[in-house]
Amino acid sequence: MHKQWNDAAAAACGTELALRAYSSRLIGSDPALVLYGGGNTSVKLTGETDAGLEGAVLYVKGSGADLGQVREHDFTPLSLAPLLALLEREELDAPDLASAVAPYVLRPGAPKPSIETLMHAALPWRYVEHTHATPVLALCNTPDGEAHVRAAFDGEVVLVPYRHSGFDLARACVSSYAAQYREGMRGMVLMHHGACAWGADAKSSYEAMLAMAAGAQAYLRAHDAWELDEAAQGPVPVDLARARAIAGLRRDAARAAGRPLIATLRDDAVIRAFAQRDDLERITVQGPATPGHTIFTKRFPLLGRDVAGFAARYREHLGEAANIDPAPRVILDADLGMLGLGVNKFYADAAAAVYASDSRVIARAGKLQAYATIEPALMLKAEIEYAGFEAKVAQREPRAGRVALVADALAHRGQINELLAAGWAVAALEVNPVVGTLASTPGYLGLRADAEDAADRARVFDAVVRAFGGIDLILAPSPWDALFNPLLEYAIP
Repeated sequence: MHKQWNDAAAAACGTELALRAYSSRLIGSDPALVLYGGGNTSVKLTGETDAGLEGAVLYVKGSGADLGQVREHDFTPLSLAPLLALLEREELDAPDLASAVAPYVLRPGAPKPSIETLMHAALPWRYVEHTHATPVLALCNTPDGEAHVRAAFDGEVVLVPYRHSGFDLARACVSSYAAQYREGMRGMVLMHHGACAWGADAKSSYEAMLAMAAGAQAYLRAHDAWELDEAAQGPVPVDLARARAIAGLRRDAARAAGRPLIATLRDDAVIRAFAQRDDLERITVQGPATPGHTIFTKRFPLLGRDVAGFAARYREHLGEAANIDPAPRVILDADLGMLGLGVNKFYADAAAAVYASDSRVIARAGKLQAYATIEPALMLKAEIEYAGFEAKVAQREPRAGRVALVADALAHRGQINELLAAGWAVAALEVNPVVGTLASTPGYLGLRADAEDAADRARVFDAVVRAFGGIDLILAPSPWDALFNPLLEYAIP
């Protein structure tokens, strides 16, 4: 963990809410703490300091906002007192929780408040941080997780048993805090979920979160459970044979999903070592390091290349959950490494990044003791609740999941913009290096390339297949056709 706090930058924040946003961005910029919309933070203010709002006000990060990019407007103000009253109820499921919290939002048009709003309200601290700190998750996801947590922190954290996000978790935090808190405690471990830290001011709260992650990391190091195995060979250039295998997997997964998918390749030395383990079935079937990651990765990956067999197995796993397709979102293959798949480039990258992080948690938990997460029924409950977003993406981006290759990009800027607007991913090739700046969306890959240069041809082919997993359209004839035409055999219509 690297402390990034800058006193001058903090002093330049004009309001306490701006300071809350600043410290949140520091936390959100560290992938060991937060990935792809995960994590949430809050601050409790009073009406006197908050634009005329009366009474105590909880500002909590809006649901889905990127913690690494948040600004003041990404925080939702809620009246604190009625939120605390909601915690007196005996039960409140997810749909009812959203309805129950909504009347207490104090700014029209504010973002939907985090599912962990009640947890933030319940903790009696001005500043609260909640992350999925990977070193902490490596301690939690072991058969003796609670014992490891107590030993790592010398009993100086509140320990909360696993509960589903939302009302149940908030209630568990209330009871655990009341029973265990002692003066001087700076944080809380949420088993199989992550960590909370707190403070009276932004800096102390931020430092408390870093201290928790660093403490867990130190414990893992002390038990020879931090350094990861690496394969003898790191990334392997994508030749035509590997490209055909990747494109075929992408096509087969799209057929199982009933919608086009992007596939992103990762094959660094750590990923390759993980994909080559002989105990993959036993460790990966349990699920990701925290249930919220199922939104990107599903409960378990495909091992090898039998997409149809995976789909049949996943249908059995899902049972009556009709809002989730049975296609894999992560594929682990001893020769290829790992593919992350998603309805568009953003979600494919997210699946790859999240599972790369989870694979490290799994490996470290195994070195410490053994990987062991929550029971399958609880993982499935989380998976079903978090699902359904892909249909919304497909509706918003009618051609999402498809890939176009565009040569002579500067001459086809209009077509590139049209493709991107419809949801296509675009690999744009051009001798002029300005091609890299034509668009800034996740689905755009601009490559300076000379078709007459053999090294450039190999580099471009590798980059396109790694980024998208194949192509579905070549726009306008070009010298690149002969290189990429074999992949059209696996095109998604």
